[in-house]
Amino acid sequence: MVYWTSLTGSDVHKNSVDQIESYRTKHGFKELDIHNSPKRRNRDFKPMLYGDFIGMLNFKLSEPWALTRHLPDLVNESHQKPIQWIKYTIKGAVIGAIYGLYQHSNHLIENRFVDQKLYLSEKRSPFHIRGLLKYAKIFARPMGYTAGLFLGYKLLYDFFEHHTGGQDIPDMFHHFKAWVILSPFVLGYFLPFRHLPWGIILSATMVFPTYWYIRTISNGEFSRTHQICPEPLNFYQAGVSKAEKDKFEHQDRIEAIGWARATEYMYGKNNEGPSFISQKLGR
Repeated sequence: MVYWTSLTGSDVHKNSVDQIESYRTKHGFKELDIHNSPKRRNRDFKPMLYGDFIGMLNFKLSEPWALTRHLPDLVNESHQKPIQWIKYTIKGAVIGAIYGLYQHSNHLIENRFVDQKLYLSEKRSPFHIRGLLKYAKIFARPMGYTAGLFLGYKLLYDFFEHHTGGQDIPDMFHHFKAWVILSPFVLGYFLPFRHLPWGIILSATMVFPTYWYIRTISNGEFSRTHQICPEPLNFYQAGVSKAEKDKFEHQDRIEAIGWARATEYMYGKNNEGPSFISQKLGR
């Protein structure tokens, strides 16, 4: 059997550090004593954990809802595109619900008599159709509109960034294109159609540059220059040694450096594409 180690062939021996189980677990190597039986059909419900798992699971889980223990991880999920799209849609729907409630509150103040008639005609039972229609009238349109905008923005950005030809383009241009494409839809919610060209011009020349400048100050060159980074929240129990505190502070410093580097242009991107190779060859 071949293991995922940094040593190969005759270099692998019993006393190698790569054979220490704790070392292998810490650095992401495959377990030495994993049960690598062939995958076969089974009538029992065995949900696979997310990730690449080899072999059969050594437990049986008959309650499908037990998989909800993974739900807290979805908040920080940043690799699976469908999960990202779902989260952006939910964010847009929540913002739309808040705006719909704000819009309805203003309507109550301006049209008190009409809304009094509406509430008097509503039945008092909590799930009566009139009450549900009232809430659908308040929330459905703004929630659907903002959810579609958020999802469309994310889909456009992923489309522009997906191809290797777009990886050597600054992110600002990807966001700029998505912003300008969606600006008519945002303006169309508030103003008539004849104002859409002015909305595109205003979005491209004033709104987006202002938004990007604020984003750059909070998460860009200004942050790297002045060493601004999210502060780690560490709470130590009584009796923690100074060496342990130094270790955690060292890890926090590494994470802060990585956070700052992630804001740099082309950091972590593929810079060995055909255009770069042709530049090296002088073509």
